[in-house]
Amino acid sequence: MYWTNIEYLKEVIMKQCECAKVRFEDVDFDSRTWFQDVTWTKEQEAEFEVWVKDYLKTNTKARKQLMIFPSKTKKSLDKWFIGYNLMYGFRIKED
Repeated sequence: MYWTNIEYLKEVIMKQCECAKVRFEDVDFDSRTWFQDVTWTKEQEAEFEVWVKDYLKTNTKARKQLMIFPSKTKKSLDKWFIGYNLMYGFRIKED
């Protein structure tokens, strides 16, 4: 996949996989539905959300690479996460 060489995006997705308890190397990123092929719990998703917002808030280079408007305000980070999670968030495990 072309984006796996984008340093900060790869780091974010690696952490996403870690939170979901799945090995990054085991995800088929060549699949158009790679993010739907992995599941996680709401708690794992929440853990990732806290981590990624803090990561973006404290890492200027990551913010500039990953956000269209690289602001570290709570509102901007919340909006970014909603968009990211809609596009690339893993499926929630059904109870």
